[in-house]
Amino acid sequence: MARMPTPTNARAWLVLLIAVAATIASPAHAEGPGQWDLVLDLPSGSVNAVTFAGDDAWAAGSGAIFRSADGGRTWATAQLTSTFLADIEASPDGQRGWTVGVLGEMFATSDGGATWSAADPGTDINLNQVEAFDASTLLVSGIGLGLSDVIIEPQPATLRRSTDGGATWNEVAIDGYRISGLEAIPGGDRAWAAGQRCTQP
Repeated sequence: MARMPTPTNARAWLVLLIAVAATIASPAHAEGPGQWDLVLDLPSGSVNAVTFAGDDAWAAGSGAIFRSADGGRTWATAQLTSTFLADIEASPDGQRGWTVGVLGEMFATSDGGATWSAADPGTDINLNQVEAFDASTLLVSGIGLGLSDVIIEPQPATLRRSTDGGATWNEVAIDGYRISGLEAIPGGDRAWAAGQRCTQP
């Protein structure tokens, strides 16, 4: 059953992903496989997703969006939020981006991640994935309502598509499937979704 990412695992993945980029990009870290550096450490909460936007990098987590202007070596808070953010995505040109989270929470940027503002995906379902084809066309998916250890079936699920950068949205029919993985080809017109469907006996 798909769940929102746990803070421990999500934070570990962020550290690993950013450290990989720094290791490849910097001769100072070219000591061979297994060289990792902690580049973002929070006193509380979690970081759940990271993406690269040109030469910049963005990350999203519990209560904040972060931005790096040096390939992930140093980080600053770009936007404080009051919610759990699960995923973040940049358009291929690196100027526009979106991050999504619980209860349909969504933030968007149009200036390369310097500033972020609340956006409306047209749903209050927990959003766990966002994928962009280009600066205008994107998909979001989600499962469930709120964060709880109690799961009541069937859970609501959604897959939504926007062709105007997230200003308006249309529901995509998914025949009862709950999408937990979403991938689009940047600059293309194809995407794949992975998930499961709960059937009642």
